[in-house]
Amino acid sequence: MSAPAGTLRVIAETADAALMARPLRSLADVEAIERTPLAQRLAVVDFSRRVALALAARDPADTALFYVPDGDVEGAALRVSFAQLRDNIARTAALLRAHGIGRGDAVAILLPNVPQLYWAVLGAMAAGIAFPINWMLEPHALQRLIKDAGAKAIIALGPTPGFRIWESVTTIAGDLPAGLPIWSVVGPDGTVREDDLDAQLVRTPAAAADDSTSGEPVTGDTIGAYVHSGGTTGLPKIVQLSHRNMSYRHWTLQLAIGLEIGEVHLHDTPMFHVGGLLGRQLPPLASGAGLLIPSILGARDRRYIANYWRFVEKYRVTRLSGVPTTLAVLAKTAPEGIDLSSLAPHFITGSTAL
Repeated sequence: MSAPAGTLRVIAETADAALMARPLRSLADVEAIERTPLAQRLAVVDFSRRVALALAARDPADTALFYVPDGDVEGAALRVSFAQLRDNIARTAALLRAHGIGRGDAVAILLPNVPQLYWAVLGAMAAGIAFPINWMLEPHALQRLIKDAGAKAIIALGPTPGFRIWESVTTIAGDLPAGLPIWSVVGPDGTVREDDLDAQLVRTPAAAADDSTSGEPVTGDTIGAYVHSGGTTGLPKIVQLSHRNMSYRHWTLQLAIGLEIGEVHLHDTPMFHVGGLLGRQLPPLASGAGLLIPSILGARDRRYIANYWRFVEKYRVTRLSGVPTTLAVLAKTAPEGIDLSSLAPHFITGSTAL
């Protein structure tokens, strides 16, 4: 595959437009790229910096996140601008630092697909280590992961109909270190608590949030995120992801599929999966794309899947999204009478089913 030279709109510091425009059709093409040392390809190894550069490249008033909580394509979407996203990431990082969280400290994040997931993850990554956890796990499994990670704070969905995340957190709270900060995020029809994260961010001094990437310097070996395995062969195991690892993942994806500034991608997979975190959500954002959250439950929401092609049309989505099981469902119903001209030809998927 290839793109016509000079047509790609990319972030100059983290993407080589000329390289991305070259054909990528065979092993020989890959080997030709690899003749240049990786250190020369990855001019920016701080993944938080890669995201910050992309956010700064967009018009502050443009929409960074569209959020439809219930899969209703006719419903009004909550919109978060790039200016608001940048500010919330910076304030989250500042809030965490104010509570003593530094570069080597993990923040446990138990959130479904809500906008706050982005400033929780990216704010935690800017200050320390982001650790998104499968919020559907049983309380004892959550406790073990939080303990093993040495998490210094928790951000979780507050009391919300249809979810038991907050109940799980309160169940294990007594077994966690005393004084561990726990912030809540309000869900659809949920309860706003005194420990609401967004309310805390409003009270965070603006001066402290001027630079979301301030603090201890980041090297390629600095750990930026934890992810955990599914526990198929035992208890879930924690995997460390360095900033170089995440930056390399971003670089390879934008090279492979030609990610550009101004695209719109679907966020319909969980971020506690490495495929969601570093396949389909954060790399597009780090390339200057906006994201559409079509349901708090993602592809598990049948209403969203039934309206999938209409979401693509309405929000001018540029890439398909779905694991093979989702794609198999979509393949059963042809998208008749729908304008899909916004779609680019390449997209990201995965799983052993391929």
